[in-house]
Amino acid sequence: MSESQAKPQRKTFIALVLLFLAPLIAALVLYFGPESWYPVPITEGHLLHPAQPLEPIQFQGLDGAAAELEQFKGRWSLVYPQGRDCGPECGALLHQLVQLRVALGEDRERLNLLLVLAETPDNPAALQQLAADNPEIKVLFDSSGQGGGLLPQLGWRSGFDRIYLVDPLGNFLMYYSATDGPRPVLNDLEHLMKHSASG
Repeated sequence: MSESQAKPQRKTFIALVLLFLAPLIAALVLYFGPESWYPVPITEGHLLHPAQPLEPIQFQGLDGAAAELEQFKGRWSLVYPQGRDCGPECGALLHQLVQLRVALGEDRERLNLLLVLAETPDNPAALQQLAADNPEIKVLFDSSGQGGGLLPQLGWRSGFDRIYLVDPLGNFLMYYSATDGPRPVLNDLEHLMKHSASG
């Protein structure tokens, strides 16, 4: 084969190699490269990255029965952590969350509302009345006073001003500022429930 005949074949071979390698190189650059190109998630809550799997945590209900957050798997859950009581602001927010659940229409049965106290409540009668007035809300507390490991698990630092969203598999996905009201939570829940068959 003459040199003039070999050059086109060599060029064709190089072109084929580049054709096959280009997608692989591009994929490696995108995977290991900077994250600035990643699409911005369309959520109104703050994503927990990575999502935090729900660890088995022992709590107690107002009736004295043992309970675990894990038993609420299979549905979406909004978890509102508090200290040892639920004051006026807490009660007002819970009322808004109950209204949020109603606003979900047929999907409301796919959502749990959980008020989780880090310590034994000072005023259990008030909480029992709250639960009686709002049967949609499950009230749990840690009788050991150690927070049940929940707050450290959520990366809690100070203040009880967050609402956490837990998916049906038991992963803490995102949180919302309690001061923002229920609208951002409702927007995300409507989107998630529309596109998710789970829960």
